[in-house]
Amino acid sequence: MKYIWKRCFAALLSVALVFALLPATARAADFPSSLNGTGDAGDPYQISTAEQLAALSQYVNDGNDCKDKYFQLTENINLNGNDNDQWTPIGNREHKFQGTFDGNGRTISNLYVTSKLAGFDSGLFGYIGESGTVKALSVSGFVSGNGSVGGISANNEGNISDCNFSGTVICEFESQNPMDVGGITSFNKGSISNCSNSGTVTNSSTDVGGIVGDNRGAVTNCSNCGVITGTDANTQTGGTGSSVGKGALTGR
Repeated sequence: MKYIWKRCFAALLSVALVFALLPATARAADFPSSLNGTGDAGDPYQISTAEQLAALSQYVNDGNDCKDKYFQLTENINLNGNDNDQWTPIGNREHKFQGTFDGNGRTISNLYVTSKLAGFDSGLFGYIGESGTVKALSVSGFVSGNGSVGGISANNEGNISDCNFSGTVICEFESQNPMDVGGITSFNKGSISNCSNSGTVTNSSTDVGGIVGDNRGAVTNCSNCGVITGTDANTQTGGTGSSVGKGALTGR
């Protein structure tokens, strides 16, 4: 009996070890039902760990747009990003984030995104769709790419409010199809309000701004105190601005 018990214990220990070694994405099969909350406006899904945030990224990028779903950050999250542990942006051009992400005044730190792939959109979010909202969030880190590059989101068609970024946002993409760079977002076709950037924003190609590189929407009550650098390699479309590289700015 004692021998059988030892074998059972060893088997259980092995299963637990294998589970612990699985990547976060492999453990996210039950997302978002594994989160606290129901996902409604009055009872949002609660995200408190880097693993849960990564599971949201995988969930959206797998084709779940999260429309009419609400997420709330309940703890500060340190992503501890580096070359060997890079962040995968939430949403992309094919699968846009259409839900509501409430940062709840919390901070996501040590975001690290870099890619040499042409057209790769870099940011905490890759693409916020027209029904998407990101609010009340602080982000710090290093964001680089060969596509649209933004600290909060690479592209925005929805609403970004009360967010700020600190760190570095840079695009070194040189092509006949130059991309934009912004401290909050590179390309805006939605609404950005009450946001700020204190990070360094650099673009070796075209439009660059502390808040948004190319604005086709509304930018109100936003401010930039970060260093903005652009070479305007394609001067026929390029512009270097303090808050907005190209397009109108409403408010300060």
